[in-house]
Amino acid sequence: MSGTKIARKNLMVESKKLQALRKLLGSSSESEAVREAIDRTLAGEEIITAFERLRKRGTWTDRYGRTA
Repeated sequence: MSGTKIARKNLMVESKKLQALRKLLGSSSESEAVREAIDRTLAGEEIITAFERLRKRGTWTDRYGRTA
């Protein structure tokens, strides 16, 4: 994480869910699991936004003809 600024935050989360997330992502710590989940969520939102822009421009269409 070179060059990345990390801030300490106090979060209230369900312990079982955090452990499940850590196991699912194969993280070595709870903090790493939370950071990875945040990164994946933000990346997913960027992908959705990009597809929406392509759809609105008409440069990408659903090959199966489904509507949004």
